[in-house]
Amino acid sequence: GYNTSNGNWSCTKMFKLKTGKNDSDIKFISEEISCPELNLYPESEVELDMSSNYVLESSISFMKKRFPAEYYGLIMWGHGTGWRNDEVVNVSSDFSTHKAYCYDLNSNSYMTLFQLSQGLLNSTMDGKLDFIGFDTCFGGELENAYELKDYCKYMVGSEGLTLASGWNYEVLFNRINEIIDLTPLNLCNEIVYAFENEYKKKKSAVISVIDMFYVQSLFDSFEDYMKFLSDAIKNELIRDEIMHIISSEVISYTYGASGSDVYLDVNSLIKETYDYFINKISDVIELETKTETLYRSLDNAIVNSWSSLSDGSCLGVFFFVFASGGLYSCTHPYYYIKNYSIDLIM
Repeated sequence: GYNTSNGNWSCTKMFKLKTGKNDSDIKFISEEISCPELNLYPESEVELDMSSNYVLESSISFMKKRFPAEYYGLIMWGHGTGWRNDEVVNVSSDFSTHKAYCYDLNSNSYMTLFQLSQGLLNSTMDGKLDFIGFDTCFGGELENAYELKDYCKYMVGSEGLTLASGWNYEVLFNRINEIIDLTPLNLCNEIVYAFENEYKKKKSAVISVIDMFYVQSLFDSFEDYMKFLSDAIKNELIRDEIMHIISSEVISYTYGASGSDVYLDVNSLIKETYDYFINKISDVIELETKTETLYRSLDNAIVNSWSSLSDGSCLGVFFFVFASGGLYSCTHPYYYIKNYSIDLIM
């Protein structure tokens, strides 16, 4: 239904990837396989909802059983818009207003971050995945890493936009095919290399490898640092100066349209807010201590990163929503407020 070079099928199929050359560069050489758990067979025409956490869970469980291996990884490919955990909506409207993964246009639904974690919950009972990669926009956010920290050892993603061509799998697979002792971290580092090779001449391209073991301590130190700074905003002047610094100096990523989320680079956010408050706050020692702790936590969590920006980037975090006219929304979305519901992240 999208590409007719290998027939005109429009159902769901599962393939075992095979590499090499054959007589035709057009036809697939990968092997179509059956997955009884999802009622998928080469001769069937089953259409699955790819936004379903059940489909994800069943796929991972099937692959672990059918193809036992020393390491397991998962790559989420397609559209991604960050952390939000909103109710399922009709996705035929503007993608920029809905935050999730795995848009399925046939079912008009998407997979929220919470649903993604639920799809990983049962399928990783026998052990964490060794890595999860997001070949999507806005995959490398602190919120995403926090939600998935118990399901994988490493996470790879971009805190900003990823161009439509996505990752260069030809470069990636050619390189990892030459590595004799391929570990999960080696693979993640090769993803960064292939990404840099593809986007080194593009503006605001960024990707990072996150060690999920350190995400909890990173989250705790980030929350402690930001709580300390928020308590230091004593009047409207400081508030307005901070907002000006955040909007003009801190590295940020967004679609840019009305209703779009704005994500701030954590490393840049620390630097700019520290530089401001070091001359404004009375308890300098406590500020320096919390800053050092946060930097240390960030260094532990980010094991590899690359950015086309000269100042560098590593990990994003949600800050605000663009309202109409390019203004900032004065309130956070309800599904970003702690304890609003049991399904909320963090």
